[in-house]
Amino acid sequence: TCEAQFRRMLQLGVVNRVYDKVMFPTPEHLSESYRVLDEKTGRPIDLPHPVAELRVWNAATRGYDVVNPQLDGAPSDAEAAQWWANRVNELREERGAEYIDGLLGSK
Repeated sequence: TCEAQFRRMLQLGVVNRVYDKVMFPTPEHLSESYRVLDEKTGRPIDLPHPVAELRVWNAATRGYDVVNPQLDGAPSDAEAAQWWANRVNELREERGAEYIDGLLGSK
């Protein structure tokens, strides 16, 4: 449902870097660090996690060019926690603190 997705996004927090399970698969040796079991169904869930670094091969220079993984317009890593706290407070004012805190607390 839409509310379930909203709850998951609230619990995930601010996203300031690109991530995509298909485009940027987790290396096998790290996959267990990003997998949990759904308590209701017992099925494994892969947790989203941001890309730390990106690079692209440059054939002309025969080397890699660094690509910034931070999303345009997103807060920096240093600003992310404060930005998210401010946004959650705005949501509490808009939709009610009890409602938002209930979504944040329900796993």
